[in-house]
Amino acid sequence: MTQQLPYDIGALEIATTLVPVPSYYTLVDAHRVTRNERSVWRFRHARSDGSNAVLGGEHISFVVDEKRSCLLGMTRMEKRFAEGDIPDREKARTVAEEFVADAAADLHGGLDVLWIEPHDETITADGCDVVITGMKVKCRDQSGTYAWVIVGPCNEVITFERDVIWNDDMSRRETEQWLHDDWLAEQTGAAKFE
Repeated sequence: MTQQLPYDIGALEIATTLVPVPSYYTLVDAHRVTRNERSVWRFRHARSDGSNAVLGGEHISFVVDEKRSCLLGMTRMEKRFAEGDIPDREKARTVAEEFVADAAADLHGGLDVLWIEPHDETITADGCDVVITGMKVKCRDQSGTYAWVIVGPCNEVITFERDVIWNDDMSRRETEQWLHDDWLAEQTGAAKFE
């Protein structure tokens, strides 16, 4: 992937202030894209040493609303989250509520929790499939869109998304999936794990 320059440094700072990126990761991709018909910034960080940096590998990615300057989503697909115990439902809910209070204050107190269940994602790291498991707290906001927080080992937030539109008639998500490598591969025609 190539990095588009210039990019909105303020948008990146909004994301990385909420979710710091380790020093052994570097920004590898920054693009203005569309999400729910709004202009957003998509940022992707990969390991600085280049390992596991392909689609389907390790990455830390963010989506930030350009106009509102707010975090719409983030994911940390790091192999380190494949080890350790995930929190129970009560702890996951507490961590999710605290994260939403910081990352999406306009949603804090306005989300209805629909369910809290374990959730798996698979990445490829060092040539092997690695399963990252967290406790997913799925919510619906007052406008009818969905939000969720996935809390992993050591009570760290692995994934957050908000303002996700679901098409009930089609039984599928309508909102673009800029944080998901499977979806990115479909959009770009790029092969995963190359």
